[in-house]
Amino acid sequence: MLSTQAKHPYILLMRHLFPLTGIVLLCCAALTLHAQERVLRIDPNTARGGTSSKVYEDVQYIPLETTKESLFGKINTMEVTEKYFIISDETTNAILIFEKNGKFHAKMAGGKMAQYGWPGSIGGMTVDREKNTIVYYQFNKSLRIICDFDGKELKREKLDSKYIIAYNTRFKDGKVLSHNFVSRDKKDTIMHEFEVYKDTIRTNQFLPIHLHKALISTDFFYSQGIVQLTPTNSKEYVYYNKVYSDVIHRISSDTATVAFKVVYPMSMTLPPGFGTDTTLDNKRIEFLQKNKNTIYGAGYITDVKNILLFRLLSYDMWNDTNNSFAYNLQSNTLFCMEKITSDSSTYFLPVATSTGWSRGGFHCVQDDYCYVSHPSNVMFNAYEANKAARKVVYPPALQQYFSKGKSSDNPVIVMFKFKDKF
Repeated sequence: MLSTQAKHPYILLMRHLFPLTGIVLLCCAALTLHAQERVLRIDPNTARGGTSSKVYEDVQYIPLETTKESLFGKINTMEVTEKYFIISDETTNAILIFEKNGKFHAKMAGGKMAQYGWPGSIGGMTVDREKNTIVYYQFNKSLRIICDFDGKELKREKLDSKYIIAYNTRFKDGKVLSHNFVSRDKKDTIMHEFEVYKDTIRTNQFLPIHLHKALISTDFFYSQGIVQLTPTNSKEYVYYNKVYSDVIHRISSDTATVAFKVVYPMSMTLPPGFGTDTTLDNKRIEFLQKNKNTIYGAGYITDVKNILLFRLLSYDMWNDTNNSFAYNLQSNTLFCMEKITSDSSTYFLPVATSTGWSRGGFHCVQDDYCYVSHPSNVMFNAYEANKAARKVVYPPALQQYFSKGKSSDNPVIVMFKFKDKF
């Protein structure tokens, strides 16, 4: 005999409606997520240019002091604090601290030579602005090392991680996001590309991968710059474009969502399934070499104001030419940074062109300023070209740099701010 509750027509109706309601809610949630995903149509060949005075509100050049102790190769990652530029350099396997006027302050050496897999190699660096400490990680050891702004080591701690930690960024809430190198394994084990830490304790994981379906190591050859996490102006999230994917994720300490789907011209687009089809193993690099203008990803992605900054990568773009872009998210206008020509407002010196970046990119964004750098040989080449073509009056710091420095000196940091409308 049925219970009185089961016989009631309203109860019977609800039993049929609840599953349907759940399906509707799930569909709505999916539609909401899809609606948040914005499509960016990017054609590098139609990107605009301009002059520095029309695009930049302010540009400043800071030569970094060169001494025997402070000499380094290139800026791989950089953090800007109230008093310091804090720089990590893979070539010398060191973290260097310079005052905001470029004067050398301190240095932390990670080991003899930075080779991936060496226990002493520095794999990532973040700065805790509240505690005035630098936290860096040793590649392959899941070791967290804390130093002060004078380069003095304060503590060493083990992380709760099985990964090879490659890149890190600290969010505004104090949590740290680690991007981890994941390569194929025969085991059908699920691991994650990203972990979030509060001190040494893991609080979150994002973007799971079945190891037996992961890319093999040889297919990562041209992916440098893709995984680089570049802090955004808000310090609340970073962008990530997985190699061979047309999706850009926005990752915070709590969530990982799809922010953009990028559509390139058909002639520059990868074939469907290029990053997931296992029959293409060991064939991807050969394809990119034969199809030199095919774009396989975007790297060094960051934002400031309403502008999305990034670098595009293809075999042709590997040589640092016309691959850095600014996308105005309000006007849907694409600018090529190499097409923004220097003028008298920038002393006819390079600003944000990628020539000489050696596959580097936008280092960071802080207080609406973007930070890049140029090797001294690039700066001195521009200086010599100016001498031959025009009379330029440089500010005191640059005048001293050009009169007493040389092309083998440390890089020059360039900080610039976009105009609100350009």
